[in-house]
Amino acid sequence: MSRSSIGLLFVCGYLLVTFAVTLWSARRNPGAYEFFLAGRRLGPATVGLSSASSVVSGAVLIGLSSTAYYWGLAAVWTGLALLLGTLVNWFYVAPRLRALSLVHDSWSLTQVLAADAGERTQRRVAWTAAFIVIVALSLFASVQLKIAGSMMEHAFHWHISTALICALTIVFVYTVIGGLFAISVLGAIHALAMLCIVFALMVFAVDAVGGPSALMAALAEMRTNGDGWLGTRSGVVALAFVLGTFGPGLGGCGQPYITHRFMALQDATLMLRAGGFAIAWTLCMVLFALVVGWCAKVLIGELGGFDVLTELASRRMPTVLAVAVTFSLIASIVSSLDILLLLIVVAVSNDTRRPSASPSLEFARVFMPFVAVAIVLVALYIPLSATEYGAFAFNALSAAFAPLLLVRLGGKRIRAGSMLGAMWAGLFLTVIFHAMPDAPGDFLENVLPLVAALGIALTGGERRHNPDRANRAATTVHDRMPI
Repeated sequence: MSRSSIGLLFVCGYLLVTFAVTLWSARRNPGAYEFFLAGRRLGPATVGLSSASSVVSGAVLIGLSSTAYYWGLAAVWTGLALLLGTLVNWFYVAPRLRALSLVHDSWSLTQVLAADAGERTQRRVAWTAAFIVIVALSLFASVQLKIAGSMMEHAFHWHISTALICALTIVFVYTVIGGLFAISVLGAIHALAMLCIVFALMVFAVDAVGGPSALMAALAEMRTNGDGWLGTRSGVVALAFVLGTFGPGLGGCGQPYITHRFMALQDATLMLRAGGFAIAWTLCMVLFALVVGWCAKVLIGELGGFDVLTELASRRMPTVLAVAVTFSLIASIVSSLDILLLLIVVAVSNDTRRPSASPSLEFARVFMPFVAVAIVLVALYIPLSATEYGAFAFNALSAAFAPLLLVRLGGKRIRAGSMLGAMWAGLFLTVIFHAMPDAPGDFLENVLPLVAALGIALTGGERRHNPDRANRAATTVHDRMPI
């Protein structure tokens, strides 16, 4: 049986599972609250695994394993950055974000940030945040879709236009019908499937190298050949490399497609369990991807493309399992589009509405097809580099939202002007540094916009009157200090 035929069988199985989950979810979406936020009734395993699969999607797995292939042991810093971002999200961001969203009855990250901006300026903050979300997520979705289409064309010889349209049509159908319920359940299923598939690939790869002892010997040889923990870098260059690598990991708390499901958890007491699922899954996937990349460095002399996982699977695994690896990666990338599609619609139909207006489920479902068509057209007709524009969209969202969210969740109220300044500063600095030559670890683009936006957020606290002084009309140093 050919690879294309086996791929079609996997597609049929994928469609059956998707159809079943969509029918189950359709009955749970009577209104906009359930459609956008699942009625805050998601379980810990669903929230933990689905959010983790957004952090370490198929594209991130490909990038991480390829980084291990090209960088050697220095790729560990990228894996540690992903783990650090996951820990910050679940031990600091998730419980506070859920509690704050309940206090303000917020349905999105944008509404949480704008909740205390004041009535006059709240809409300005919300519109600015929504604009950044729409542009960045649309670009990110187009890049992800193009990666999946290119993989389908290369692996199964499907025409890229047909592949892109079919892939996004499937995502659109179950998203517009099932909402966040379908997105989260399917994300958890994809996470479990990816765990099994990448683990099997790692076992085959380690066995092909000669076992764990042979792999350890190969890693020791990498260190002697200059592919150590920092490669050939030293001094300030090594420090910039490490900080630049950790920047995206910490910036993950500003990604709406990661944090949105935190607000949908059914009970705050289940937060620790949900975080346990997410952290354990992320740790396993990072370890598996790094090991596969290092094994590929030993087994493959010259890599035919950027994708180490599918290249190694096609060389070392039986055809059915090799196709399973390729298809699971494609399905993971395609499924990551659902939450992006939903959040773009949330930004248009919910975040920019007047406070007195009610969210419209009908408008969201009518508007979503236009978003899907726009994403396909951008992916088809605008040349987009996955590594360049995907990283840019991620960094833009991180710099615009992560500093504000971290400060806001710390209990500090930020003036509306400072909110707008932090968002625009993070976005514009990301654009500027993106256009410049890359620094070690891409330090300028990954770190400096975050630091600048964080400085504006920290110094932009609202004044408050000292309740302990006798003359409350007088101004004291306390009033001039940001809080």
